[in-house]
Amino acid sequence: MAGKQHNLSAKKIEEALDLLQEAARDKKNELKNLIMDKYSELKDTFFDGQSGVAQDISDTTGQMQENASACYGRGRDKDRQADRTFDQFIREQPLKSVLIAAGVGLLLGRFWKR
Repeated sequence: MAGKQHNLSAKKIEEALDLLQEAARDKKNELKNLIMDKYSELKDTFFDGQSGVAQDISDTTGQMQENASACYGRGRDKDRQADRTFDQFIREQPLKSVLIAAGVGLLLGRFWKR
């Protein structure tokens, strides 16, 4: 009877160990799936944020290009306007223009000699 009871106890222990191993496998798979899900979420969040940053940089670069083009256009227009004003002054007052140019040349010549 002691041998039979020993076999019965050993069998129950083996069944308990099998149940524990099965439960451990199940928990291991649950944990593995949970980790994979969290990794996927983090990866998606990272790449979504990264593409958002890239879009922000692209938008900012575009705005800077537009602003630079607008500033260049305004500067070019002012340069042309100043050129026209200068030409108009010379045409309207040629003698005064020659005298001013001669005076500026004389002053520059004196400063350079020193």
